[in-house]
Amino acid sequence: MPILSFVTPAYAKGGLCFALARKDSLNRNQYMLVFARPYGMAYDRRGPTLNCAASSNEADAPGLSSSGHPMICFDCDIDLNPLRPEPKGMLNALLQAEPPVIRPTGRTRKMVDKSGGVELVHEVEILVDEDGLSHRCNKDSTRPQYLCPTCEEQSRLTRAFRWVLRRYWLGGLE
Repeated sequence: MPILSFVTPAYAKGGLCFALARKDSLNRNQYMLVFARPYGMAYDRRGPTLNCAASSNEADAPGLSSSGHPMICFDCDIDLNPLRPEPKGMLNALLQAEPPVIRPTGRTRKMVDKSGGVELVHEVEILVDEDGLSHRCNKDSTRPQYLCPTCEEQSRLTRAFRWVLRRYWLGGLE
């Protein structure tokens, strides 16, 4: 099954394609935003962490909704515009994603922010199944790469060949 990629009008008017990933070996309890396609202006495919306060401890493992999806406290480590009224920028951007990737549960939690103040964070349900997440496919911790499980099983040469075919022979990237 390919990764679930999505766009949101909050970034480049919907012109950039994203996916969700677990931090994998870094912290499997954390989720992050990654570029679903390679973009020349990006240093690597990693984006912001969506639940940065979650540790790698088993006690911080996300609970599951009644439909079996993980529920996380959305305390993203980056915000598009912190002065924007609730919901804040990144949360608002992901709530506008097409197809939908998160859903608010209606619950909130108080957390201590970077400045030592108290911040109210929203709990959200990740609507992407484990098979639809992008997965880390290399061992380089300084520049990890994220791919879908299908591409992860292919050799680097096969992935490069398929990309060239899609790009040049089929008339562009999907």
